[in-house]
Amino acid sequence: MYDGAAGFGRFMAGLGLVFAVIIGVILVVVGVAQIFAVQKNLTFAQGKVVEISPDCQNDEMCKFAVSFDDADGKKRTHSFTVPAQDMPFQDQEIGIYYDPSNMSDVRLGPDKSHRNGTMLVSIGFVVMFLGWLNFYIVRRFKFAAAVSGIDSGMDILFNY
Repeated sequence: MYDGAAGFGRFMAGLGLVFAVIIGVILVVVGVAQIFAVQKNLTFAQGKVVEISPDCQNDEMCKFAVSFDDADGKKRTHSFTVPAQDMPFQDQEIGIYYDPSNMSDVRLGPDKSHRNGTMLVSIGFVVMFLGWLNFYIVRRFKFAAAVSGIDSGMDILFNY
């Protein structure tokens, strides 16, 4: 019984390692793509809220408009839709980011794809490390393999 549970535990650890490596590689590839993607050259501007939707409820998406001066000194206005709890006040000064070559690309925050890519790469390596660590422990220690096998068997019996 002990040898059978240990063998099943080793098999499940190997299967878990395969999934951990696949998921980790996918996360790393997507993260690297995000890091090296062409960053948009967004320009910061200070804007003023000029219009808000008057009938905004707490559980809705609400609209407001911001007026700002672009790099050429032209007055621009852009509408945003945000959750009610993030709704600014009338005449509030807020910072916005826009693409000077595409004035329809106006955002409330900077481009965060580099930071998101770094996080994905980090998570991918952690997933792969934990998969390898589990595989090493189960292969090295027969008791851990048996416990893993019993745990996996119980999961299959009671959860499926």
